[in-house]
Amino acid sequence: MARIVPFERGLEEALEVLGSGGVVAHPTETVYGLGADPWDPEAVEKVRRIKGRAEGKGFILVVSEVGMLEGLVDEVPEAFQVLSERFWPGPLTLVLKAGPKAPFWCEGTVAVRVPGHEGLRKLIATFGRAIISTSANLSGGKPAETAEEVARNLEGVDLILDGGRCSGPPSTILDLSSGRPRILRLGRIRP
Repeated sequence: MARIVPFERGLEEALEVLGSGGVVAHPTETVYGLGADPWDPEAVEKVRRIKGRAEGKGFILVVSEVGMLEGLVDEVPEAFQVLSERFWPGPLTLVLKAGPKAPFWCEGTVAVRVPGHEGLRKLIATFGRAIISTSANLSGGKPAETAEEVARNLEGVDLILDGGRCSGPPSTILDLSSGRPRILRLGRIRP
């Protein structure tokens, strides 16, 4: 079973885990997530194994601020400006065309978000680049809302940062990659 440490006390250790190809469970403003270095093939595969996730399914990248998206995304539509200014930081994930610096597993598009959880943004900023953030659950299962649920339900997580209970539901996912906005998942933000 993974160690559970209070969020603030575990930041340094979380950075070490991320930097060495490990997986960190972390709170967000919605549900607990699994974080890893998206450019490390072994870390990406480890997240897939923990979740029991299919090979072709991508992940969300979380960044600490919009400037971190440079090179990760390409052809940013006007709607992105409006939506990111209104809802970020917060529970809205936007799917855009992938840029030249997007991780190897991105197949033409990349899902990105600036989370509303201040501590998570601090972790990302200190790590210095985007991290994967996918809900902490087995594929198709209910996302964890507490650190204890993560520990009880998932094997292989290296560290769990305890930030208390998260309030769910997960982020809304909106695809802006084809010119016409399309809701892929209805979450916290409603039309």
